[in-house]
Amino acid sequence: MTSMTSSKKIKYKRVRITWFDITASDETWMHEDNITKTKLSECFDEGYLYKKDKKHVWIFSGYSITEDGSLDVSNVNVFPRCVVKKIEVIK
Repeated sequence: MTSMTSSKKIKYKRVRITWFDITASDETWMHEDNITKTKLSECFDEGYLYKKDKKHVWIFSGYSITEDGSLDVSNVNVFPRCVVKKIEVIK
């Protein structure tokens, strides 16, 4: 990775993704009536929206502009669409 010093604007929109993750019980034992009281964790990630399709959403949160003008990216995350609640553009 060879970066160039530039404040060149990139074409990707900055977004906040709200998504749901699996939650595990902290209790070793619980009564079965309490099973449905366990809720999913609501999570948030921010980054640049690289691509989305019917099944996936890809974001990255770090980047470097190379000497030839292309991007090197870091902190890439891919989300299954079924866990994504909302994608908001950050202005």
